Amino acid sequence: MDELENRDKKLGELGEEGVLEKIISKYIHKPLPGEYLDYPDDARDILPISPRILVNIDGYSISSMKLPWRTWSDVGYVAVAGAISDQIAKGAVPRDIMVSLGLPPSMEASIVEEIYKGIDEASRDYNLRLLGGDTNSSSTPWISVAVIGYTTAKKPPSRKNAKPGDIVVVTSLYGAMGYVAINGVENAIHKEWVVEATKRPRPFLETAIVIASNYRGVHASIDVSDGLGYALKELSKRSNVRIILEDKPLYYKELEEICNGNTRCLWKYVLNGGEEYGVILTIDPRLSDMIIDYMKKFRIPHKIIGRVEQGHGLVFEKEEISIDEIVRWDHFKGWVPIFSNS
Repeated sequence: MDELENRDKKLGELGEEGVLEKIISKYIHKPLPGEYLDYPDDARDILPISPRILVNIDGYSISSMKLPWRTWSDVGYVAVAGAISDQIAKGAVPRDIMVSLGLPPSMEASIVEEIYKGIDEASRDYNLRLLGGDTNSSSTPWISVAVIGYTTAKKPPSRKNAKPGDIVVVTSLYGAMGYVAINGVENAIHKEWVVEATKRPRPFLETAIVIASNYRGVHASIDVSDGLGYALKELSKRSNVRIILEDKPLYYKELEEICNGNTRCLWKYVLNGGEEYGVILTIDPRLSDMIIDYMKKFRIPHKIIGRVEQGHGLVFEKEEISIDEIVRWDHFKGWVPIFSNS
């Protein structure tokens, strides 16, 4: 049975073994020299490339990822990008991934093919190896990506170690997903810049190298997959410090026209959203020039946005911003204020 015939079938017709054999298996990477286990074994052996290994796993409801302008291959790509973002924020270079899918039997096999094409494209872009995974029947489609990465940092930065006196640096650009969160997909789909920015948001792999090479000066870090406002609040809470926001991060220039000079409006867009895959770093000021110089050499978009002090919470130094307007996506509640206890 050729590939075209497989694509026209439902998953219930192919069966789990058929999906694995006829679709997924061709995307799985072969072992390197010295590694022995391969598909269809249920486990893989890997050779580490540095002394410290990092492991994480991210799961997603596919319906929450499937923005109207995202293809199925975009969904696969973004699932991988989001999972490796956690590793990058800790100074690890991700190398190996495993993917599990929960899909309804009525789904077309061609959709699985497209999802795995996106996974494969992300693997090529970030030099990853897909080692395998699993498939399950589920009435609500989901995808889960496990990542193994490696770092030379003796102490990967946690989100609990921001210190008074640190400067706060944020990588990446913000505001596009904030536009989606605030105005809804019905309006966002007509904004070309929003569609382009959110179709396949990409983490900056070079950030991991900067962190690992300068881990003594990077006291704390957190990725921004759940929104900049939430990540700042989480960093403040876990480190038991106050973060003073002195300036906005880099943001999409289209927001200038939308907000018409209203800085409160700009803050609202950049703090809300998610899936920007930047990193917040709190850096020892004695080493900040060197670390920021590294970022410039790697062409990582970044900006100093504030400082850390003793105390609690977020403080906006120059503008009056209502923290009640900062929201995050909760997989059980939907959009909720990040400072709400409900």
